[in-house]
Amino acid sequence: MAKTPSEVQKRNRRLFLEFFVSDFSDNFLIALENSLVVEFEKSSEFCNKYDLKSLRSRALGYLKYFDGSDALDKVCKLHSIPCESYTTNGHQGGDYLLAKTDNFTLAFSNKPYLSQNRTKYQKQLADSNTVLSLQQGELDFEDTIQKVAKDEERFSVTVGLEENSTGLMNLVFNVPHPDGYSIYRFYLKDLVEVLNELRSSNSDPRLDETEAKVTLRAVIKKGNL
Repeated sequence: MAKTPSEVQKRNRRLFLEFFVSDFSDNFLIALENSLVVEFEKSSEFCNKYDLKSLRSRALGYLKYFDGSDALDKVCKLHSIPCESYTTNGHQGGDYLLAKTDNFTLAFSNKPYLSQNRTKYQKQLADSNTVLSLQQGELDFEDTIQKVAKDEERFSVTVGLEENSTGLMNLVFNVPHPDGYSIYRFYLKDLVEVLNELRSSNSDPRLDETEAKVTLRAVIKKGNL
């Protein structure tokens, strides 16, 4: 029986989140959210000394980016996740950090979404998602990953804080597309829910049943997504 589009999207979202939470543990994600909230509150308090709203807004934007990137770096070190520094020599983005796992690159973003006016490195990260067969929409895989994809290429995700109507800040993740819009957006609560379901449904395997780690790229290459 053919799957309806909604069933396919639900399966793809679930698969993506399962791989994400297997690479970035709930302890890592909770620590990152707490660290970002603390640093942002400090930055906001510091920038309140500027009377001009435009000056205060610009200073806060810079500080949030520096604080967010630094928080990502520190939490990665605490959880033994590689986090590498890159530079664009001060042009179109300057220095930036990428946390890397088997499946993903995770970059901090001031905004939980990508605008169409964004820096060069953000466009490159978004482009890597289409190379790895992610399409525009909620979350859409092509039948197979394009042949140009290399084993070291990873799906790119940005992370930031989003303020809700009550003023609380929540960790939000965005899977960017080169056109400037989201392929998919998800929250910490979504990842915790998936993780809890995995923990409640899986029993510890015997040593002779333990499978080698399979990447999301490999699953898509099978052509059944």
